[in-house]
Amino acid sequence: MLSIASNTTNPYAGLPGASRPNTEKTTSEALQDRFLSLLTTQMKNQDPLNPLENSELTSQLAQINTVTGINQVNSAIESLASGLNGLQTLQSALLMGKGVLVPGNTAQLTNGQTTTGYELKQPVDNLKMTVKDARGNVVFEKDLGAQQSGVNAYTWDGYDNNGQKLTDGKYSVTWSASQGGNNIEVTGLTYGQVMGVNQSGNSTSLTVSGQASPYTLSQIRRIL
Repeated sequence: MLSIASNTTNPYAGLPGASRPNTEKTTSEALQDRFLSLLTTQMKNQDPLNPLENSELTSQLAQINTVTGINQVNSAIESLASGLNGLQTLQSALLMGKGVLVPGNTAQLTNGQTTTGYELKQPVDNLKMTVKDARGNVVFEKDLGAQQSGVNAYTWDGYDNNGQKLTDGKYSVTWSASQGGNNIEVTGLTYGQVMGVNQSGNSTSLTVSGQASPYTLSQIRRIL
């Protein structure tokens, strides 16, 4: 009759550094250590008349490779995300002082003119621009006719419907469009200069002049 003695003594205790366990192991290394420990215990206590099959051993070893692979992929993704975030910050910094069009419905009339814009997802038969003053009165309207899809800038000279020059200040701009008798959605765009770049964790935002809320890089519709 075979007798199996279970030796709980650490066979690696005499090796250099064995008395100083590494407390800074990565999650992947910790999972590997735990898996190997369980597998070693299983093999030490297996029935010698019914040992672990090679296929079972191969399967269990494949599991640890899978775990390691997943963690390596996660690590690669984290590195890629970090690199992309750094690139996004650099791109944002290059916009400092540049004029941009971002989603919004305001226009700041300065020295008698202002730049605004719109974005269309499809061509339209007619596009109409409406400008209101701070009291909500319509001061200017214009039919711009047929327009193609995409982002376009429009410069308003600050004259009202009666040909009178309006005072500088903030105005609201709305757009309406139609195609074949159906109303088409238009995204209004407002102009401003990039005044600052804000970094919070993995998020980068831009401060745009005349706008209370910051914008992400993806919200920049055009650089002027």
